[in-house]
Amino acid sequence: MRQQYTKIGLIIWLFVSQPFSFSASAESTTPTIPLAIDLKADAQQQLNDKKVILLYVSAPHCAFCKKLEKEILSPLLISGEYNNRITLRKIDWSSSEELLDFDGNRIAAKALLKQYAIQITPTLLFLNGKGEEINERLLGYRGGEFYWYYFDVAIESSNRVLNNQ
Repeated sequence: MRQQYTKIGLIIWLFVSQPFSFSASAESTTPTIPLAIDLKADAQQQLNDKKVILLYVSAPHCAFCKKLEKEILSPLLISGEYNNRITLRKIDWSSSEELLDFDGNRIAAKALLKQYAIQITPTLLFLNGKGEEINERLLGYRGGEFYWYYFDVAIESSNRVLNNQ
């Protein structure tokens, strides 16, 4: 009888512990959004590929940024559906790092964000290879219900602009 309880306990333990191991492994496979390091190189690539440069501005303390990454940007990267339509790059609002701008000049991330007059996070900028905004930016994030629609419309309209340049 004791051996039967041990088997039942083992089965219950396996059943209960299994969901936790799945969630832990799912978190570890979350893709990293590429940082904006060399926008000049991204611009050169954009000229070849005719894909919009999607510059994502986030902040480490921003709960809405974390939600946007979890619900929109990470699934976008995992699916690969947008690989032929966008080049996604991330800039941290609080970063003190330097990067290469669209002209190949070294610039502080904060200075670049000041040029674009970024006031809130998250912000998504739709840019051409010259660093010009070619579509209305998406500001903030509350949830994904209608966001995917606006996101897709912005990408499609940005790519139409690129194809006509």
